[in-house]
Amino acid sequence: MTKCIGFFGKLFYFIAERFLEKPFLERNSNNLNRVIPKIPQIAEATYELENLPIPPDCEFAKTKKSDRQKKVPVGHRLLHSTTEWANQVPRDLDSLLEVIEKFKDNLRTSVGHGDFVIRQMYDVENKIGIIDGEHAGLRGPLYYDVAQFYIRLRNGHDAKDIPQKYLMEFKGLLPPPDKKTFWEELKPVLIQRYIGDLWGAAKKPKKLDELAPLGKEILEDRII
Repeated sequence: MTKCIGFFGKLFYFIAERFLEKPFLERNSNNLNRVIPKIPQIAEATYELENLPIPPDCEFAKTKKSDRQKKVPVGHRLLHSTTEWANQVPRDLDSLLEVIEKFKDNLRTSVGHGDFVIRQMYDVENKIGIIDGEHAGLRGPLYYDVAQFYIRLRNGHDAKDIPQKYLMEFKGLLPPPDKKTFWEELKPVLIQRYIGDLWGAAKKPKKLDELAPLGKEILEDRII
């Protein structure tokens, strides 16, 4: 175990534990036995991360606030990145892009880990230990970590029911007004993460075909 606090390259760091055990799930494994009982706790960890009180005058807040982030709304950034990927995928993705276009001016921001995936999570004295926060930020799209966790667990580990259970557990933690808008706000972010996977498989027609049903489910609002 180690505890240290300091600065490196103007970034604040705090290391509370060394994780000596294996993660809940390794990169190429589909054995979800250790994941299933942890889903409610992982949902709580996601919610806690999104609501972290970050002081605006701390070094982390200052370095993560670029001029571009100040000027370009988060929904517009989301649409831009997704459109760039979609243009390199040999599939018709216009219907998915239209969803982001529709909601781009109404997306909220939150604190996010940036790469919130199961293979980076550990059991640390019955708490969730998470590594690799290099993509963490303060003004990413709300529910980005939720979408990332869902997409990576479903597409990367051949799971469907468990990621859906995660979404429902997370939704259950939200205050009533956010419960009502959860899917509406998650949908464009989920599409961005989904098209990111399509972009990664752009030269693999078989993989694109395997991923296609998920796009249809998203468009038909059959995820939750």
